[in-house]
Amino acid sequence: MQQVIGAAADAEELESLVRDVLRELPGLPALDAAAYYTVDRRAGIARLEQGEGLPDAFWEQVREIQLTAAPYDNALIHRQPVFAEDFSTAAPRHAAAGGFASLACAPVVARDDVVGLLCVYTRQPHEWGPADQVVVPALGRELGAAMARVAAERQLRERRLPIQDLFDSVGELLVVSTGDGRLLWANAEVERRLGYARDRWAHMTVLDLHPPGRRLEAASIMADLLEGEEEQATIPLLTHDGHQIPVETRVRWGAWDGRRVIFSVSRDLSERLQMREERQQLLGEALHVATAVARTFDPATAEHARRVARLCTALARELHYDNERAEGINLAAGLHDVGLTAVPHKVLTKPGKLTPEEYALVQTHPTRGWELVRNVSTPFPLAKVILQHHERLDGSGYPNGLKTDEILPESRIVAVADVIEAMSSERPYREHSSLADAMTEIVDGSGTRYDADVVAAAVRLYELGAVDPAA
Repeated sequence: MQQVIGAAADAEELESLVRDVLRELPGLPALDAAAYYTVDRRAGIARLEQGEGLPDAFWEQVREIQLTAAPYDNALIHRQPVFAEDFSTAAPRHAAAGGFASLACAPVVARDDVVGLLCVYTRQPHEWGPADQVVVPALGRELGAAMARVAAERQLRERRLPIQDLFDSVGELLVVSTGDGRLLWANAEVERRLGYARDRWAHMTVLDLHPPGRRLEAASIMADLLEGEEEQATIPLLTHDGHQIPVETRVRWGAWDGRRVIFSVSRDLSERLQMREERQQLLGEALHVATAVARTFDPATAEHARRVARLCTALARELHYDNERAEGINLAAGLHDVGLTAVPHKVLTKPGKLTPEEYALVQTHPTRGWELVRNVSTPFPLAKVILQHHERLDGSGYPNGLKTDEILPESRIVAVADVIEAMSSERPYREHSSLADAMTEIVDGSGTRYDADVVAAAVRLYELGAVDPAA
């Protein structure tokens, strides 16, 4: 029984639906053959459409049944199942044609109309017991429900709705599917970009549009949608020839020709990703130029920036930042002292302690750096991170005395890395401390001057031997 129900549930076309169901019926206990008749009410007959286990003589002699002929009329007209333990008495000619001893029939009702007749036969006399009298009508109901579903889905695919013209004109890839993921319709952009012919939609599900390795993830999103209103994902779409298109997809419930369906709208990210790669390349080149200038102007400052950038990348990974964000922090750290190029070289290379006036000049470098890069187009807050890398959570930093949430998380990472590297590196105007002293400084300031999570990450790296400014 479950195999029959499964065949009905999995069918995608009317032509295969009946065939797949009939193939399963002879496998049920005691049954030897099965037939399906299609009702032609105008002609007043039911025509033998498909069968399993039927001899040629049966096909020749029982191809048509009058709707009013006994014992079939009870099913075809009154919508009641028929159970004939002695088929030779109920319909002698039909029984002889097939060599069958017993017959059971059930009406197949779709959209409140008898559209067919499902018959099963046995070659040995069979007493149709209570279980049979439940199963046979249930088979007819399952087949009728499946036929109604398949017909409705075909109608939705083939019927041209006014809104389809609008959907065909948009640049996004739009797919309409049933609650269980069967494709009903897709707009022209899907056909153009993915390369699937429209006549294939009936044989596909939403999962078929995704790479095999991502289908479980897509199924999870569909499952979440059943319990909510909208979902969003960035699972690539798979073209007919096997290529992947990066997309951002929004999935939500909607109505389509009076039926509740799922709308999936995907925006192609290929151009955006290409632009991001180009922008990253330009930023990388800008960093290269800036560091080259800094190296020429003050090699020690350039080397300090390189070490801070390396430590910042390690901290970002330890804090589980994604690659794009970690790359942004690396870039900002590499440029964090670019404003020092505006400070007189003699001040930066002066041996001994700086005067208050000279130290004030050095303290202008975050603002000078911000001015140099503020017009660079990037999704990462590059200029702000450079401006804030000397700010402290308690407001004791410079240039603006920002506090706590006023300071970007990325700036807090650069601040900790900068302190560790600067304290443990030798500078002309400052005695250099050990790495242990630098770690003591950030631990003592954890939660007050420095971000506690960043400090904790730095301590973990230090304990693993991954904090080595001299490397």
